[in-house]
Amino acid sequence: MEVRACIEPSVTARAARRATPADIVQLHALLDAMRRELTRREFTDLDRTFHRAIAQYTRNPLLLRLLDRVYEIGEPGRRAPETPGVEPGCPTTDPRGGRTGRGCPAAS
Repeated sequence: MEVRACIEPSVTARAARRATPADIVQLHALLDAMRRELTRREFTDLDRTFHRAIAQYTRNPLLLRLLDRVYEIGEPGRRAPETPGVEPGCPTTDPRGGRTGRGCPAAS
């Protein structure tokens, strides 16, 4: 959890700057699905899909791979789910640069 707490704020900040209106609609749909009565496993899968979608909206494939790996290490034997309808872009740098999140260096 500590690694996620370091990475996820930076990923979320980038995604907020780069998400399209369609991305936001998809996030709302995932949140709506998470509000239903679910088993623990169903909720965990949707939660991971939600966080993976946010990483995809950064349009930075390295950040997406990093988050996938963090999940795999944290939960051995579970792979990151695919997020249908989201096509990650390929920019590899943030034009604003600098540090974001909770004092963690911004990944690029």
